[in-house]
Amino acid sequence: MGQIPFHDPQPDISSTLGLDGVVILDRLVTEAKTHAVALAMSEERLRFTQEAGRIGSWTLDIATMSLDASEGCKANFGRDPKAAFTYEAWIEGVHSDDRTRMKAAVSDAIAGQSHYDHEFRITYPGGAVHWIHARGRASYQPDGTPLTIAGISLDITDRKRVEDHRDLLAKELAHRVKNTLATVQSIIRHTLRTSASLEDAEALLESRIVALAAAHEVLIRDTWEGATLGDVVAVALRPFGAEQADRFTFDGPVVQLTSRVALAFAMALHELATNAVKYGAFSTDVGRVLLMWDILDGVGSDRLRFRWQETGGPPVLSPTRTGFGTRMIERALAVEIGGAADIAYHPAGIHFTAVAPLHGISGDV
Repeated sequence: MGQIPFHDPQPDISSTLGLDGVVILDRLVTEAKTHAVALAMSEERLRFTQEAGRIGSWTLDIATMSLDASEGCKANFGRDPKAAFTYEAWIEGVHSDDRTRMKAAVSDAIAGQSHYDHEFRITYPGGAVHWIHARGRASYQPDGTPLTIAGISLDITDRKRVEDHRDLLAKELAHRVKNTLATVQSIIRHTLRTSASLEDAEALLESRIVALAAAHEVLIRDTWEGATLGDVVAVALRPFGAEQADRFTFDGPVVQLTSRVALAFAMALHELATNAVKYGAFSTDVGRVLLMWDILDGVGSDRLRFRWQETGGPPVLSPTRTGFGTRMIERALAVEIGGAADIAYHPAGIHFTAVAPLHGISGDV
């Protein structure tokens, strides 16, 4: 009986390849493992970069219009990263005002074999509006037939909010500068018209410009969004010794004023105080000014009532002519507050009263 030949299921490779072949094969296996590890690490870094930067990736098959979107891309559109996301859902998510331009940008990039680079608004399923920056490029067959377009999506909502705020600040600054120059122009024109001499005009102009600058100081401190009435009173009357309790008494609740109303109040207060120094309570050593403001309950809306009352000064006589300061106090302030402003010349001292709808001066709707 002859021997049955024995077949080794795992033959000795060294006998087949030789020692050099085994060394080469072992090196190839080691390199393959190293490359696999490096590839895995690279993919992990890419995944982290995309997540950290809120970057999504996507590929659109142009023939079937089927979309392959990454979890990051789905998240950019406010969708469940694990759920299906079609190209139809992408288009539906684009803001209605931006949808036509977005589709046209894709078509133009494919037809022109150029980069697709477009910013557009999207609407989350819950209604929130966000901004997307999408970039991509199409691939083509040798005959020029488009196959796919692939790219990235980036959530740029925060950047857009910063840009919008910057633009708003620039427009607000231009508006404020224009108003300030108009105010300065009016002050110069009326001061020169009503002053008895150039020396008087110079002194009045300087004091009024300083008062305007002080009012702006309050607004700049509060980022141009307005200021409280108490802050405006304190800053406008600081040059006249507002900190002296025996000369000034303030009393009133916290009332937020818009920037225009704050400026108008500051200029009116400066004129009242200047008049008090020249002719009224502050022209004597015992004169006082009482400033009070309160909220009056009205039908439909509340109203602010502001009062300035002088005591201890010389007897008051009604003026024979209306100067610029009086016009600024009564007319300009009344226009800015959308209410009434009135100066009463009582023998014991000037009484000034301003009344305005609270929602109009605070900016509340």
